[in-house]
Formats: sequence, C-alpha cells, structure tokens
Amino acid sequence: MRIKKVSFFVGILLLFCGFFFYFLNENKNDTPYRGKPIHVFYDGLATQPAFMGMIDMVQLKKDEIKIFAWHRFTNRSKLLDLKKLNAIEVPVTGLEGYGLANVSPVLEKLKEVLNENPTSPVIVWTNANNINYFFDLFFKVVEKERVKHIHLYEDGVGELFTHKKRFIDFSYTKQDIQSMDDYWFHPELKKSFPKNGRYLAHHLFKVTYHFFGLDKAKNDPELKPFFDKMTGAFFKENDFEKLKQTLSKKEKQNLYRLVGFDEEKYRKIFKDKKVIIYVGGKYPNDKYLVEHAEVSYIKELKKKYADYAFLLKPHPSFDAFNKTKYIQENIPDIHVMDAQIPYEILHIAGLKPTKIAGRTSSVFYSVSLDQIEGFIAHPSYIMGLKTYLNLDNSKEINPSSFIPSMPYFYDAKIKWNNQEDFITFLPMGEAFLYQTQKVLKYKKIKTGILLHSKDVQLKMFQKDENGVYLEIEKTPLYHLIHPYWSDEVVLEEKNKYCRSQGDCGQVKVLVNGIKICWEQWGCETYEKKEDEKYYLKQ
Repeated sequence: MRIKKVSFFVGILLLFCGFFFYFLNENKNDTPYRGKPIHVFYDGLATQPAFMGMIDMVQLKKDEIKIFAWHRFTNRSKLLDLKKLNAIEVPVTGLEGYGLANVSPVLEKLKEVLNENPTSPVIVWTNANNINYFFDLFFKVVEKERVKHIHLYEDGVGELFTHKKRFIDFSYTKQDIQSMDDYWFHPELKKSFPKNGRYLAHHLFKVTYHFFGLDKAKNDPELKPFFDKMTGAFFKENDFEKLKQTLSKKEKQNLYRLVGFDEEKYRKIFKDKKVIIYVGGKYPNDKYLVEHAEVSYIKELKKKYADYAFLLKPHPSFDAFNKTKYIQENIPDIHVMDAQIPYEILHIAGLKPTKIAGRTSSVFYSVSLDQIEGFIAHPSYIMGLKTYLNLDNSKEINPSSFIPSMPYFYDAKIKWNNQEDFITFLPMGEAFLYQTQKVLKYKKIKTGILLHSKDVQLKMFQKDENGVYLEIEKTPLYHLIHPYWSDEVVLEEKNKYCRSQGDCGQVKVLVNGIKICWEQWGCETYEKKEDEKYYLKQ
C-alpha cells in the first residue's frame, strides 16, 4: 500500500515537471506579445473584402480592440455605436484610387493603440490584393514577431472561378519566399515583390485565405494543383447561407447597421410581391450601347413579370453612378439598392429573389440556376459562372436586339480610321461609335476630345468647320498607368493637370517620361514603356 502511494506521488511529480518544462520551452521561443490581440481591418479596393471583414468583426470578443477602415463604407460611426464593438473607425476618403493614401492614417492610429497596449499582438484582416502595398507600409510600423495571424479575403465572390487561370498558373520557388521576406524586412536588398506573392504569405506567417466555393474548387481537377501547392495554408469558406444560421440575432443587427442595410425597408419589398433583381454593371459591353439596351430589356421583363417588384442592384463602384441614374430616370418605379450594399446581405437576412437578371457579376455566384431569368455576358465573369453553375448560353441576352442599327440620337459625327461614323457620349466617360460598334473611353478637353480603349492607343480629335471630329496627330498625349487608376493627359494651361477625381499637379516632361508634383500627395515619376504608355515608377 505504501509503495502504491509513493508511486502515485512520483507520477504526479513527473507530470508536474513535464508541464513545467513544456511551458518553459514554449516561453523560450515565444514573443513577449501575449496580451489581448488588436484587430486591424482594412480594404481600399473593393466591397466584398470589407463586407467579409464586417461579418468577422461582429463575431469577435468585445474586449478585443478593433481598428477598421473600408473606403466604400465610410462614416460607420453614424450608423452604429462603435463602443458596443470596442471598435475604432479611422476616417479615410471614399474616393476611388486612394487605396495607398488611405493606409497611412490607419497605421497612425494603430501606432497609437500599440503604444497603449505594449503586450498586444496584431491580427490583420484585409484584401489579398492589398498584400503588396498595405504590408509594405504596415511592417514599417509593426515588427514581424508581433503579427499573430493574417486573414486574406478574395477581392470578389467567386474569385477561384472568375480568375481561374490565375490559380491554374500558380507556381513559386523557395527564392520567391525569400524575396518576399527580403522585400518586407530587408528593403536595403531592393528585392522585388514576387509575382504570386498574394498566396505565399503563409510561408512567413499564420494565414487564413477566405474563399467562396471552396468545396467545389477543391474537387475541380484544374484547381486541385493550386491547393496541393498551398501546403501549410488555412482556408475558410465564405458561405452566406450558413452565416444566416450561425450569426446570432445581435450579430446580424450589428452587421446590418455596419453595412447600412435597412432591414425593414427590404422586408417590405419582399413581403408584398415576388421580386426580380436586375444586376447593373460597371462597364458597357465592348460592342453595344448597354445603357439603352438595359433599359429596353428591363421594360420587356416588366411586361413579362407585371406582378413582380423590380429591384436594381447597382455595381458598387462609384463609376457606375450615372448608369444607375439613367435606369432610374427611364424606369421610375424600380426599387434601387444602395450601390455599396452587397447583394449577399439579402441571403443573410433570409430574403431571396424569385428571379435575377442583368449583367453577369459576382452576384450570380450566390443564386441557383433556376433563379436566372437572363444575363448579359461580361467576359470577366461568364467563364467562371459557366463552370460554377453549369450555366449555358440558353439564357444569354444579346443587347444588340435592343439597339437600332442606326442611331435614334447621336452627339456628333466623327471620322474614325478615315470612315464617317456617329458618336454618342455615354455616362461615366465612355463613348459609342455606331458604325464600328466600338465603346471607347473619352475625355473632353478645351481643344476637343480624347479617345482610347484597351486595344486603341490614345487619340485626340477636334471639330472642323462642319462639326465633324477629326483626329489631330501632332499633339503631346500621355496615357498614365497608376496601380489604382489610369488617365489621359494633354498639357494645357502652364502644364497643370487635374484628374477627374479632383487632385491636381504640375507636370514636367522628362527624357523618357514625365514627373507630376501633386498639390496634396507629393511627386510621382511616370516612365514610358514599349506600349507607349507611361507607368508609375516604383
């Protein structure tokens, strides 16, 4: 009996010693950052990553600090008492193309919070497409050891299918991983950010990649190699139907307020009638005057579904504002969702349309095949949707059936490639040529107009005495390519140039490029490349 007691106490002692040495060994390699984490939510590019960030933020523990800034969702403090979430909103501009500029105020606030919480680690939630410029600045503020976890969201729903080729072509080497580490933590080596860097961060940190359609993607023979190469990465499914079940009532209410979703308003629309949602696009189709076609198509749908309520879901980009306005003016009884509100919030609220139609976009990933009434194909989405939904061409709408072969109206005549044509100026800076069935970007300047497209170099036109636009060949034109915007420059008025967004700068012509000194953002140099365009020199 005595031997059994001794053995028991020896066992307890050994167990205690085991735990002691385990914790000693753990702490030997551990960082000093063992406090409650500080969560940083940021997106300066898109809607979906911000929306997913909101969903994750409302589920976090209240005693953990959250810092957030989403350029398409500003002034959230007016919609929700952020103290209830222990969240801090950083004021940023809501204009497009300022993703990089918006990072600085976020990091200034983060520095302040880190100083007040010296033992807290940091968890980051951001767009995978932000990974280059966001973390380039982030790691000047936060040391590597302090980063506990990074969450990277897809830029839009269905990224695995919409941009399938990107994942099929995914490859990397050990040198790429080293280059990524050197790029962030050894800038003196002047290494470049690796091509596939957005999917390599898990080699340096604990990372979770958030994707829609993971189960289907992992079983896709073309995508399987991508997942095989992502050893050590964590993945999380963006499943909006499951979220409807898993989010608590309080979490949903906080989410609705953060998004700006008026639950009562939309429940009334869905309660009174069956609903058909029309999805608006950002860009016109490459060959058609889509604004005219879309209005005509919606009117045809209204005849067919006279007892339905019609709800327009505009594209969230600010560029689509005029397209929405055009549809509203021509169909005044159509309900319009706020452009920034993601369609998927309707699923979480349990509000599903009976039918859906319009421009193919990420919205279509969240509906079933039998809900689709018809679609106008957008090349960026159609192949992915065909894979994901087994969508065929039987429901495709050809906009040309809603457009006359000759214009009912036009703004001017133009000589395009020595052929007479009619030109109509559309919303959001686009122009349509009737005879050549071409959509171009246009910009009005004092001396005429500028026209260009992906396959047409920048050209300048002036009106002759008959009011016909003719091409002017010997005018200095500069097509600027910035990582977050592109614009066309003709030097006028003492070399001053103003972007359509409002920021102005002084232009200096260099031997192989131009230099712009902005009134607010400092100077940038643009270098001329082989394609005759001027790219921002990093």
